Amino acid sequence: MKITKLMMCTVCAVVLAFSLVGCDKLDSFSIDSPSDLLNRIDSIAASKPNTGDTTYVTIATPIVGAEDNSAGWWASFSDYYTIPSNKLLHLEFINYSSGANRYNNWDIVVTNASERSSSSYSEYFVLRSDAAGWGNSDYNSSLITNDYPDTDGDGDIWNDFITTMQGAHISIDIDHSSFGTVYVTATAIGTNGTTLVEKYQQSVSATDDINAFLVCDGSHYVMKKAYFIPSKVTTEPETPTVETVTYRADMTATITSVTNQVYNYTFFAEGLPEGGFGSFLLTDGGHMIINPTETYYCALADTTNAAAWFYPYSVTTTIGDVDNSTLWWSAFTNYTAVTGEGYFHYKFVNYSSKANAWNNWLIALTNGQSRSGKNYKEYFVLRSDNYGWGTYYSGDNLTNNFNFDNFITEMDGATVEISLKVSEETTTTKSAVISKAMKSRASKSRALKPGETIK
Repeated sequence: MKITKLMMCTVCAVVLAFSLVGCDKLDSFSIDSPSDLLNRIDSIAASKPNTGDTTYVTIATPIVGAEDNSAGWWASFSDYYTIPSNKLLHLEFINYSSGANRYNNWDIVVTNASERSSSSYSEYFVLRSDAAGWGNSDYNSSLITNDYPDTDGDGDIWNDFITTMQGAHISIDIDHSSFGTVYVTATAIGTNGTTLVEKYQQSVSATDDINAFLVCDGSHYVMKKAYFIPSKVTTEPETPTVETVTYRADMTATITSVTNQVYNYTFFAEGLPEGGFGSFLLTDGGHMIINPTETYYCALADTTNAAAWFYPYSVTTTIGDVDNSTLWWSAFTNYTAVTGEGYFHYKFVNYSSKANAWNNWLIALTNGQSRSGKNYKEYFVLRSDNYGWGTYYSGDNLTNNFNFDNFITEMDGATVEISLKVSEETTTTKSAVISKAMKSRASKSRALKPGETIK
């Protein structure tokens, strides 16, 4: 047996030596391969399960948005990621921002399984990195929590947030549990060593796929990883306990005719959702001359502090055609907006074609987003002639002392002063699970700069 093994080894050595000698006499050669062969190999490897239950996804759009951070809202998107029930999507990327505003950072959108261009497309919610967002009827901003620190101790967390987010490494987990709830956990690690964590959860379909994608807004992202793992939610969680904050709007208009007749017109709306509020005037078959010193807006707490008022006009301004031919939805005052509790004040002279009772001024209260924006919503629009519409409009909430026998005549040339107040209603506590940052947002407000709208 030992001799046989020795002979076999000898034969193998001879064959190997012969092969090596033969190779020396061959010409050198190279493989004619695509230039991106290595990337293709890496992509194929990454698309297969890595370890255990981890499934990597090829990233088709490695850089999302313009690298100079000029991407406007709803213009630049990441790949779609379809998340089946009982799966968790993990995304990693580097976040870059213009730094102009705290919302100029990442935004994640969670939708049904339809694409944006589809008529069946529907959003569950949009979650912003600055602990804000919006969504369908299940959306609840009270469930957004964060632990954003005030690193410089000046009482403002958002200046620190803007600094930390610039170039931060972002990890986002979107866990689509089989119990019909999606859980989002976003962790940002700044180049300054600060860690920011934001969380949100909302009801979604327990069985149907959901989609998720990133969208830019004065920002861009360099994608690093995308993979799926099994959901981490193994037992049905208890119903979350939350704190709900709603708002009430009160409008009071004092109208003084050219004959010095004074009319009072009031309206209120209750149950408005927490978030931003915007207001503007418009005219239909009339025009308005705006008083610039008595037209202003501010946070509700600042109504007696003139130094905190914002003025949308610096000079007397005419809105609409002076011959009163102004068409519907064509002439508006400058948009004014606040987050949280706010106060809007207008003073102007109203003129009318006198063709109809509605050919006068109107006032609108919205969610503070741009009229041309996809998520713009009107809470109510009030006409000067005791009529209106909108999600939170009710004719039962209107009062006035108008004399409609001479209303049309009296409104032409009348001086109108309007106060519109948005205040927090009694908080309904369903539970105690609410972040400190959320509580501070519920009790504080701020006026946006002229021309700025809610994002």
